[in-house]
Amino acid sequence: MGPPESRHSSGERSAYLVVVYARHAQMSDLFVDSWGTGTRVVLVHGSLATGGEEWQAQRPLADEGFRLLVPDRRGYGNSPVAEGEDFLRDADDIAELMGDSAHLVGHSYGGLGVLFAAARRPDATLSIALLEPGAFALYQDHPAARALVDECAASGVRTSPM
Repeated sequence: MGPPESRHSSGERSAYLVVVYARHAQMSDLFVDSWGTGTRVVLVHGSLATGGEEWQAQRPLADEGFRLLVPDRRGYGNSPVAEGEDFLRDADDIAELMGDSAHLVGHSYGGLGVLFAAARRPDATLSIALLEPGAFALYQDHPAARALVDECAASGVRTSPM
């Protein structure tokens, strides 16, 4: 039996993705809208909207050979409540959504989860697009983020100074 599904009035499918987290030793439900078929594109929202609200302008891409996976990050929309932002847990969710391969798009704090997911699954990452990511200021307080920024800089990716 697969994850529970619902249908919107537009006929589009939505699903709750059931993910097992070994490090948390629990099961969690993540709400994910799925638009179209084709090459996967995971669109990860920031802190001021849900996935469906933030990415409506990209929805026409679903008619051009892309499968847009649009999660509500934990603590937002129809996904479970969360205690604050957890970029590493977001990365777990994104990595699970990537399947065999995916383009990753992240806005603001959603961009942090995208970066960590890409670092965990470089072989499955087709491309990364970040819009106003908080990554380059966050590293002052988070050792894993600092290591990622340093790795990006060492590989030639330009990062903006703080």
